[in-house]
Amino acid sequence: MTKKRKNVLLFGFYFWSNFGDDLMAWLLSKYISELGYQVILLASRKVTWLNDISSVIVVDEFQKTIEYEWDFAVYGGGGLLVEEAHDKFVLSYFKEIADEIKKRKSRFVISSIGGGDLSSWNKLDPIIQYLLNSAQLITVRNKSDLWISGFLNNTKVEFYPDILWNVGRFMNFQCVDKFKSKKTSVVSVEKITLSPRWEKIFSIFIKCIFKIAKTNIIVLERWTDCHRPAEMVFSKEANVTRADFSDLILSINYIINSKFVISSKLHIGLVAMALGIPFISFQGLSKTAVMMREVGFDRWLVPRDNRWKLIPVIISSLFFIDYSKEKVKIAEAIQFANGHLEGLRCELESA
Repeated sequence: MTKKRKNVLLFGFYFWSNFGDDLMAWLLSKYISELGYQVILLASRKVTWLNDISSVIVVDEFQKTIEYEWDFAVYGGGGLLVEEAHDKFVLSYFKEIADEIKKRKSRFVISSIGGGDLSSWNKLDPIIQYLLNSAQLITVRNKSDLWISGFLNNTKVEFYPDILWNVGRFMNFQCVDKFKSKKTSVVSVEKITLSPRWEKIFSIFIKCIFKIAKTNIIVLERWTDCHRPAEMVFSKEANVTRADFSDLILSINYIINSKFVISSKLHIGLVAMALGIPFISFQGLSKTAVMMREVGFDRWLVPRDNRWKLIPVIISSLFFIDYSKEKVKIAEAIQFANGHLEGLRCELESA
């Protein structure tokens, strides 16, 4: 039997209380721990949601990771394949980790990365190129990102749907008693790009629909955001609860117990779908549209140039729509997405 390594370094965009990245860290920590390894997680000390995983050590500075013996590293999720300049702090610690991996001759896996519409190697920061070329295996979450394989030397590149399709496999969250009756809907919208007059009319329509359906509203937002449009639309309603989506466990509990979810966020919606809860993508980024189309969820996609489509989609999801076909597609996506974890397991056991 292959001897398992004791420590695995896990890192990513885990310093900014981002729902998707934090959930990625949680899922990978759970999985690697279940395989019998000790996880050294490079992240903010605020990740208290990892307290239930005993085999995880959280360190908040790269230099502290050097104190530990690890000979396997995992980068989990995050938009590496984007043209926008990354924060200097991020690039600095990515470079340090890549150097340390090379120095230790460690095995390295980059798991479930994605991007937008970028397809040019030269537009990637040189440090990101260096990091990508340091890995033995890279798994991408969009077929369109397989183009990177042509620019890597000795790295396998494989496609599977987003690793977070597997989120239900690791969940043991409790239902929030208050919402067991499924009379709650989650709204997490980054921005509503309407003129003040039309925003008012739009909000009246939305509020009327929710009242008719007798559903409460949970507004999930990052409380540090300066602009909270969903809060403005629903702020005076008695049936509205505001919640901070950087509280991972609470956010997932709200999603689990909701009737449906409206969001411009990719991973809030993906978690809902993975749990069999209807998700309406409202004015989401291009990466959300790519994911929705790849799993055949076009009719739930409300693009930025047709925001009024949200109203008939909400009405359908509340009163008429049959979700059985979507559940079949979800089951297929979950099974296929398991490839990220299987690839990681094989690399760990062969190290």
